[in-house]
Amino acid sequence: MIRRVQEGGEPRFGENPEHARAIQTLSDPALQQKAAGECARHRDAGRSFCVPTDALYPEAFRALPDPPMVLFFRGASASDRESLAVVGTRMPTPSGVRNTRRFVSVIAGRGITIVSGLARGIDTVAHQAALDAGGRTVAVLGSGLERIYPKENYRIAERITENGMLYSEFDPDQEALPHCFPMRNRLISALSQAVLVMEAPKKSGALITADLALEQSKDVFAVPGNILTPQAQGPNRLIQEGAFCATSPEDILEGMRWGTAAGQPVTTREALKPEWEKVLAALRDSESATLEDLAAVLPLEPGEVMSSLSALEVRGYITSASGRRWLKN
Repeated sequence: MIRRVQEGGEPRFGENPEHARAIQTLSDPALQQKAAGECARHRDAGRSFCVPTDALYPEAFRALPDPPMVLFFRGASASDRESLAVVGTRMPTPSGVRNTRRFVSVIAGRGITIVSGLARGIDTVAHQAALDAGGRTVAVLGSGLERIYPKENYRIAERITENGMLYSEFDPDQEALPHCFPMRNRLISALSQAVLVMEAPKKSGALITADLALEQSKDVFAVPGNILTPQAQGPNRLIQEGAFCATSPEDILEGMRWGTAAGQPVTTREALKPEWEKVLAALRDSESATLEDLAAVLPLEPGEVMSSLSALEVRGYITSASGRRWLKN
């Protein structure tokens, strides 16, 4: 079974024999002097960081067998006692994008923190949907905090710091390298009470995160998909192996006992302009549509249709897909 296969957990920082040897090594005066110089360099640059013995260091990381020795962070600190990791492929299907927005909008709207890795695809959609719902989200980076990757997520990263956190165990100037991403995955699962796999091929970082979650005694949820779709192979396999099948946000809220009374109400969206309503109604009647398709059936100028599409996407009602097509969330 894949559901919480362990109960005991890992030793706390300092209790593991390997930690004791590391502490002995770190007691070397020359190494301490070098470390003090590095700390001074980062402080002079205005960077925020902590070590396992600091109060700001996340408790969840101290329980890891390999906790970050130095953790850099930016944002608004909070306990994040109720949090869900949302992970998946960098190349989601339109259905995967819609499902991610739907799940995250509801769960983040209930006051649950959404944790992910700021990567392209499902990660980006999850962070954006949490922000649009007025919720809190935390990103664990596979690069330094001053080398946001991918670069197009710089603005999302800045928004996250307003009501969430950015974490990285890498030097702020560290570029994203292939080996960095599996390392950060253990931190994503550690920060969360459960992991939700939206879409993932049979070999992916999302499944690594799910495996790490099991090692950390966390629950794993997966959204089932079309058996002919490569992006559904990972979640479907997890469900076969005993992961919780999630077909709605309520499956997760009820499974984790995250009731509405304990969380915040779902954010109420603003009233839509008449032209936005017309575009949205037209998209409801089709799987997807191009700008030209919509302009042909709506009593609006192409410019009005385009501005309406942009406004609806920003507010999370629709998603742009490949081929310059649009679909309703």
